[in-house]
Amino acid sequence: LYNTILQSRLFYSFIRFIMYSLLSISSIFISLLLMNMFIENISCGGLFDDDVDETTPSNPKTTKSNYILYEPRSSASILSISWITLIIILLTILKIHNSFISEVF
Repeated sequence: LYNTILQSRLFYSFIRFIMYSLLSISSIFISLLLMNMFIENISCGGLFDDDVDETTPSNPKTTKSNYILYEPRSSASILSISWITLIIILLTILKIHNSFISEVF
């Protein structure tokens, strides 16, 4: 009886481990996708297209798609925020995995 209980517990925790692994992988992919979208939007002026005033910048850079690209401070902040969220997600995943491993063995 004890053996079967142990096996079922092991199996259950293994399933949970797999589920959390899938969840973590998907969350990483989603965060990378969001990061990529932000970078693309900023690099071709998609986010700031409406409030672009072509007379104000001192050093405009024109891209291939005829948008004027400024080096905005907001792009760096969005990038850093997304990297920070990615790191937090990874740390929580590591914590979950460690707790599962300690629970099983």
